[in-house]
Amino acid sequence: MKTIWSGSILTALVCGSAIAGPDWTEVGDAGSFVATAQTPLGVGAISSISGTLGGEGSAGDFEDMYIIQVDAPTSFRLELLNPNFDAQLFVFNITLAGGGLGLLANDNADANTDAPLLTNLSTDGSNAVLDLPGVYAVAVAGAGRNPVSNSGLIFDFASPTEISGADGPGGLLRHTGWVGEGAVGAYSAAVALYDGATPPAAAAASNFNPIGCKLPFASIADPRSLRLRMKVDEAGLIMPGSSSGWLHTAARRSSRT
Repeated sequence: MKTIWSGSILTALVCGSAIAGPDWTEVGDAGSFVATAQTPLGVGAISSISGTLGGEGSAGDFEDMYIIQVDAPTSFRLELLNPNFDAQLFVFNITLAGGGLGLLANDNADANTDAPLLTNLSTDGSNAVLDLPGVYAVAVAGAGRNPVSNSGLIFDFASPTEISGADGPGGLLRHTGWVGEGAVGAYSAAVALYDGATPPAAAAASNFNPIGCKLPFASIADPRSLRLRMKVDEAGLIMPGSSSGWLHTAARRSSRT
């Protein structure tokens, strides 16, 4: 098994809004990628997400993806409640470029059920953990329908009951597609995102854009002193714990006549 980087790539850019509920039902099709994923709207802590997978052939709807905000990683729990098909759950980090990197996945909570369950910790020895507050993508798909990157499967299920880290041959690259036949049916996911009964204070959901979230405007006395520092990997992705060097960006003052 590979050692998997953990945490949320967008943590530093999460605005003050909470993606909310308490209950969200899929509107139309939730999409299959971060760029087309559905964002639940409202104010407060979300408690459930419901939807349907359906269709036939290559045009079928075999996976649904949602954008959620996790404020207390240690209490994170995502569980499908009595789905009428054999389902799987996936969690992806979201990159600043709007892509998805596999983090956690599960097929069956235990040997006696086809319903999946995810907590913030992997159980397959990959050391994957959802340990930072921030914005994540979660996906539902039928058993046999799996996410891939340009290098192959993102997750490698040695056992259907394990919570897998992104330890497949494509686990270190961005999510680019889905493979396998999968299954169709209705689902309802119970979501635990916050510690305690009271959700954090939230601004209007319309102010929240998880992919293009902007930092507040600030007054800078001397723009020449501004420095932006971030870690980047070989592919240009901003990664927690990346081994490559720091990228420095300085603001320049423009002169006008």
